Amino acid sequence: MNAVNHDRARIEEYKHDLDLYGFVVVEDLITAEDAGRLAGLLESLVADLARPEGSDLALRGVLNHTDPADYQMFSALLAHPVCLELARHALGDSFQIVEVTALVRKPGAPAHPLHCTAPAAWFGEQGFPMPEYRMVLPFSWILADLTRENGARLFMPFSHLSSRLPDPERRYRHVARVEAPAGSLVLFNGATWHGLAANESSSHCRVELASGYMPAWYDVRTSGYRMLKPSVWEQMPQEVQDLNRYLAEE
Repeated sequence: MNAVNHDRARIEEYKHDLDLYGFVVVEDLITAEDAGRLAGLLESLVADLARPEGSDLALRGVLNHTDPADYQMFSALLAHPVCLELARHALGDSFQIVEVTALVRKPGAPAHPLHCTAPAAWFGEQGFPMPEYRMVLPFSWILADLTRENGARLFMPFSHLSSRLPDPERRYRHVARVEAPAGSLVLFNGATWHGLAANESSSHCRVELASGYMPAWYDVRTSGYRMLKPSVWEQMPQEVQDLNRYLAEE
């Protein structure tokens, strides 16, 4: 990865936005060249390994399928200093990473309605208020330009403060459409209502590397996440090993 000089003075602004609005967009965190290179790699892996499911494709646990020569490239994103500082701010000093997923949304991929992320969403589904403490901090690296045409990310600002799930029968006003250039990071509170717009472009895929952080005390295996295989974990850079507290059985 080519080094990008990031404006450290804006870190406090990112923390403020995450706390207040429930999501934050950090643009140009890696170069467009590096983003494009990784996008091509993920598209190839998804084409080879993901089960065909129309225009909306995902390869869960993608690190288990990557070449060891590419581990450092993935590590540079999953343990990026800005990512880790925002996670530390939101979750405290002790946190872990959940499964890493390659997402490719081809032209024609449908919209995803507003929802919340498990396990916070489970409370709402049972009729209980969702916990005020942050249970999961999902993030996504934008590896191909995220535009209105190819399926912007959708967020309802302040919704993480409502302690409830969105009503699927209601059409909400004031939903923010997030667009960002390749190389950007989108990070949000899992209790924030979020969704995806449809990919209405004629030829542009949307490619992302998605994951999330959770408190260290949570057993991520109970959420059905795909864990790293021990043989993969052993070859990963130290910073990624430190973030993976649970491993798959081989």
